[in-house]
Amino acid sequence: MTVTLYHGDYFEFNAPPFDAVYDRGALVAIDPRLREKYVRHTRRLLAEDAAILLITLEYDQTVVAGPPFALMPDELDAYFGDLERVFEQDDIDNCPPKFREAGLTEIREVVWRTPG
Repeated sequence: MTVTLYHGDYFEFNAPPFDAVYDRGALVAIDPRLREKYVRHTRRLLAEDAAILLITLEYDQTVVAGPPFALMPDELDAYFGDLERVFEQDDIDNCPPKFREAGLTEIREVVWRTPG
């Protein structure tokens, strides 16, 4: 297996279809207004049967705003309807201090993947 890393403007990147993608923080880090553009571009870069491993955060953004931004299941389903939730944990101890300082008591880190 070969792993190749690329560096640059993601929205300018173009390459042959990839078999898999691992997103540990991009989708929750970018401005939510860019999410649809990010997802469309990502889907164009993937082979039809590509594997997706995605980690998101779920928390109450009325208490504190990102980044990293919350991504709730219904929104994720609109982008990647074929993902399944496979793991979650409270990650308040590892989040930026501004979250706890604002009074947030829970932040869910959630792992999603393509079925199979």
